[in-house]
Amino acid sequence: MSPKFSALITTIPFPVLGGATITVFGMISLTGIQLLIKDELSSRNMTIVGLSLALSMGISSVPEATALFPDVLKSIIGGSPIVVAAFVAFTLNIILPKMTLADEKKEREAMEEEDREESENDSPSIHRRTAATSRA
Repeated sequence: MSPKFSALITTIPFPVLGGATITVFGMISLTGIQLLIKDELSSRNMTIVGLSLALSMGISSVPEATALFPDVLKSIIGGSPIVVAAFVAFTLNIILPKMTLADEKKEREAMEEEDREESENDSPSIHRRTAATSRA
């Protein structure tokens, strides 16, 4: 940067810089939230976002949590919650199976149908056992 521009920047009061910083970070956060909402809020996406945020906040709150990490991983993370969140989100995006909300609904319906069939198959035997024990 040029010395004159640097001198100009140093004349800006700290409260103004703080306000500008809060505004910028707020806008960045809202842009991220818009991206999340624009895509489907499936279980997969909520898991990715939730775990990424939780682990990044956890590492920033308790830096000793990385004490047992290998040195290579410590140097990559560097104690930065943003790096942790990005790494976890990237990894989970690759690992977790991609399912749309429609796929999740079909899967839930199939599981409910399976549960209904199991309960129908189990219920007569339970009633027979109960009746037999009550007679004895």
